Amino acid sequence: MKKQIKIFIISSQNIYSCDLSDRLNQTDSIECFLSYAENKNLLSEFKLYEANVLLVHQDTINRWSTIISFEKMIDQFKNISPDIRIISFDCDSSENHARELIHCGIHGVLPKSISIEDTISAITQVHKGGYWVERSISNNFIHSAVYMTDLLEDQIMKKTFTLREKLTNRETDVFKLLIHGTPTKEIAQKLNISEQSIKLHLGRLYKKFHVTNRTQLVVNALTHISPVKDMITLFNESLI
Repeated sequence: MKKQIKIFIISSQNIYSCDLSDRLNQTDSIECFLSYAENKNLLSEFKLYEANVLLVHQDTINRWSTIISFEKMIDQFKNISPDIRIISFDCDSSENHARELIHCGIHGVLPKSISIEDTISAITQVHKGGYWVERSISNNFIHSAVYMTDLLEDQIMKKTFTLREKLTNRETDVFKLLIHGTPTKEIAQKLNISEQSIKLHLGRLYKKFHVTNRTQLVVNALTHISPVKDMITLFNESLI
């Protein structure tokens, strides 16, 4: 039976990470691949493995941070797999540290003292689109409405910026009018170019987003920037 959760683990070479990988591989729903921070082919291996969860050892984060910002490093993985869910493990139990990691795009922060049972539970929760930090920390900030609003807005802005980088300036102009339901003729008038040119830009947008019409394009774009995993399924289920 195919396992639902594919985890790519990045660690320094230590016994704990090997043991964690072995124990997770023994579960019914989880499959792991362990790689090391020193590996020059790390990103290539990540791309080939097609993981849906990235598990990064805290020591690896500390090492990366001396060379490049952790946020930029995470962006390299997100460029390969935009929907990847990311967890840091073997962390110190610090609210400030957890807050910093989540602002960088981490979805789960696992402390050194966590049990294998709670580790599996946390991975499952993050895989489903949630966040996970230990209870003593979550009581302080994860359930804060103001903090969560800021966090979600920050994630949407970052994803929108990533989406914007895929588009030319003219495609962006067309897209901004298109999401408001503006007809092709009116878009052409507003941008002072021909309808044929608008259709060419639309064709390029469809190709970039792997869609065939306007509705699919808008839905695909909104799904891309949504901080919630599988937004369309969640929306459909909420209508029941």
